[in-house]
Amino acid sequence: MKRILSVLLLICLLATFGCSKKGEDDVPVGMKLASDPEINKEYSLFIPEAWVSDMTTGITCAYVSSVDRSSVSVTYEVPKESTIKEYWDNRVSQFSSIFDNFEVLEEGVATKLGNEDAASYTYTAEYNGHKYKFMQLFAIRGVYLYTFTYTALNEESVTGKIPFDSNLDYVYKVIENFRFN
Repeated sequence: MKRILSVLLLICLLATFGCSKKGEDDVPVGMKLASDPEINKEYSLFIPEAWVSDMTTGITCAYVSSVDRSSVSVTYEVPKESTIKEYWDNRVSQFSSIFDNFEVLEEGVATKLGNEDAASYTYTAEYNGHKYKFMQLFAIRGVYLYTFTYTALNEESVTGKIPFDSNLDYVYKVIENFRFN
């Protein structure tokens, strides 16, 4: 009886504390953690294993490859605006002054970012002679407004594909697995 209790206690301890590194089981299959948990304790951004994580700018960012620079990034700030719509409306004029041929395609589409309600905005613009497409999700959590941005070329590449469209399934997977901590 003592031996059975000892084995059960050992099994309970292993189940409680685990045999693997902390957080390893939390990573979705086929993905890796892009955000640095030592620097950023607010959220976890998971990207496809083949993508490249880039923290050199101080912003959580990742891109597809050295050939396809389609990217996702996450920022957060304490906004002066009280709603996502107000925040967006104040940014539109800035975008118009930065980009050529700025055009909003979708505005304020209800969605989720992590477990929070969010709004999605999609727009196109030209910069340095190239056409880009952007999809931004905005979510308010506490005092912070979080911005998830997907940016890619919106013109045919040498492979005959439009990077924005060809990476969308991966980006939706990234959004689906985004977590607030």
